[in-house]
Amino acid sequence: MLIVYCLVPLVYLREHLSLPSYRNTMRNKFRGRNNQHLLQSLFIQKNTEGTALYSLTATDVIKEGQEYPSLRKLFIETDDPTEYTFSQLHLDGWEHWQKLQRSTFLTPYIKEWRKELDVKIKSRALASIIASSQGTSREAFAAQKYLSDGGYKPKQTGSKRKVLEVATNVTKLRDEREAKDLERLLSL
Repeated sequence: MLIVYCLVPLVYLREHLSLPSYRNTMRNKFRGRNNQHLLQSLFIQKNTEGTALYSLTATDVIKEGQEYPSLRKLFIETDDPTEYTFSQLHLDGWEHWQKLQRSTFLTPYIKEWRKELDVKIKSRALASIIASSQGTSREAFAAQKYLSDGGYKPKQTGSKRKVLEVATNVTKLRDEREAKDLERLLSL
């Protein structure tokens, strides 16, 4: 009975006096004085307000005794192609991540992070295929065929093919025009 009596006031205080929960207290570090999400000032390299939490470099940075974890490293380590888990663990949620993605200063970084994460996932999948290719089962044979055919290699995109086709057509047209010009000149 005593335990219930002590817990009720804590719950009441949290709900009715707007005491921040632990999660909200942790998330306040992602907002500036005006309660807006930190964008550039989230990073030690772009920070002017002293509110930096992360580094844009490939490794963690220690500056004036403070450690700034690499957001790139955290992004890759989270190993989440949807990026949702990353946004929940290391930022103020999905909305904050969306704002960071739209900010022009971070766009090139995010593109590189995504490429690296994609390569990491493909590498792990290929290692799994290689491991499953050992043996004599149907799955092993399919894995062996995939590996021997080079199925893991990037395929030529349609845009490259289209460029080659256009270049070939331009060359043919130029040759036809030159032939017609030559005939015309010879007939004079």
